[in-house]
Amino acid sequence: MIALALLLLFAAPVDWAPHEAGKPIPAGAGRVADTGSLFVCRARLQDGIQPGVTTGGPCLIPQKGKAEPFETYEVAAGSGYT
Repeated sequence: MIALALLLLFAAPVDWAPHEAGKPIPAGAGRVADTGSLFVCRARLQDGIQPGVTTGGPCLIPQKGKAEPFETYEVAAGSGYT
């Protein structure tokens, strides 16, 4: 799943929209494959910015064998991203 998100991020320039968990996902947000409700997100960690996925709640980023939730993050946005 993360590999798919990385492919999306490097395939074309991506715009990033600030987002907070629980608020509506911005129009034009990049969906992961044909899931319909799984979106590409990223959050700032101590060692840089890391990609993850969200359904509109926290951005889940894999760290040390588990998914770490981040309440404040950015969502990939734009047109034509899937």
